Amino acid sequence: RSGFQSVRVVPLATHLSQIEAGEPEPYILFVGRLIPQKGCGWFIRNVLPLVDARLHLVVAGIVWNADEKEALAHPRVTFRGPAFGAELNKLRARATAIIVPNLDLGMESFEGFGLTATEGAADGGVVLAADLHGIADAVRDGVTGFLLPAGDAQSWAEKIHEIDCWTQAQRRTFIENSRATVARLYSWPRVADETLDAYNHAG
Repeated sequence: RSGFQSVRVVPLATHLSQIEAGEPEPYILFVGRLIPQKGCGWFIRNVLPLVDARLHLVVAGIVWNADEKEALAHPRVTFRGPAFGAELNKLRARATAIIVPNLDLGMESFEGFGLTATEGAADGGVVLAADLHGIADAVRDGVTGFLLPAGDAQSWAEKIHEIDCWTQAQRRTFIENSRATVARLYSWPRVADETLDAYNHAG
């Protein structure tokens, strides 16, 4: 127990990019630190073999773990190292899907607010995220992305197949609704208003 008597959670925010999503390219995108709890290695070993062979995985991040580095040697994986700014915006917008496949490895792996999921949706990406910890607060399931069971490879493969089969009209409609929701719910003015309100009602 922290001992705090008054606690209020204010989800963080992001900015909408000006990138146009357009036709998706045949890749799935992972962005983040390459450590076991982030789930990239798990995805490569357990999910990637189950999805259409024309789809490959693009990984943007920094290697922190030897086992995760070993997984990057898979022939359907392209490791780009860290990506920022317009390059990252474009990677997100062009991906067939963006994955946030965190694993539940115990209390030491607890994940706070999953900002990378919100940023992916803001850039016009279709986000698939583990329904785990604070990540669930960053995704409105079915609206700004999809929450999937952590560690359930079949569920992840099936959802990727479903998204890969969308028509361009289905994809455009989803992304337009997703970005509108992100603009409304994950805006910095909303963060400022809720933070001020929390201080005004503290104690």
